[in-house]
Amino acid sequence: MGGRIRITGMNSGLDTDSMVRELVNAYEKQGEKYTKNKTKTEWKQEAWTTLNGKIKSFYSKYASNMRFSSAYNKRKTTVSDPSKATVITSDGAVNGTQSLKINKLAKSGYLTGGEVKKDAQGNAVTGKTTLADLGFEGSATIKIGNENPKSFEIDSSTTMDEFAKMASAAGYNANFDAGTGRFFISSKESGAANDFTISSDSV
Repeated sequence: MGGRIRITGMNSGLDTDSMVRELVNAYEKQGEKYTKNKTKTEWKQEAWTTLNGKIKSFYSKYASNMRFSSAYNKRKTTVSDPSKATVITSDGAVNGTQSLKINKLAKSGYLTGGEVKKDAQGNAVTGKTTLADLGFEGSATIKIGNENPKSFEIDSSTTMDEFAKMASAAGYNANFDAGTGRFFISSKESGAANDFTISSDSV
């Protein structure tokens, strides 16, 4: 213990009063030391309790949901017939099933040529048949489109397949069907804005 015990007197015996006071003082100092240590320990426990509470709150509100892959995925939307409509889903979209009624679909502009099965010599028309075989002479500028038409040049040596390729290069779906003897040309997008006409300037 921290206190000292002082013994006085020679033949008269021990100084008990002083000894008791020294013992009491020693115990009091030891008690103060324990009290201070206890207080420090309680402060540490309170600090840890507060920290644990904050960690638990963070885990419950945020970290717990991060375990699941759904926490990282944006919401998705599926359409039964994506050829009719598409839907873009925002992050705040709610779960549910929605219905969409389509009253009328926009159509693509198209053109079907007249039937041409025989050339001027009576031969069957194929993709390799030239315009000269059909009686065309000279050359011409073909314009295809609406407000801003595209143009391409043809002449008597142009074949049916080449004509279709030129129309395709202008931004349209085009082909010659030898079975029916017809040209089929259509716009790639639907709606009135994508409608088109075909004209020519012969030279």
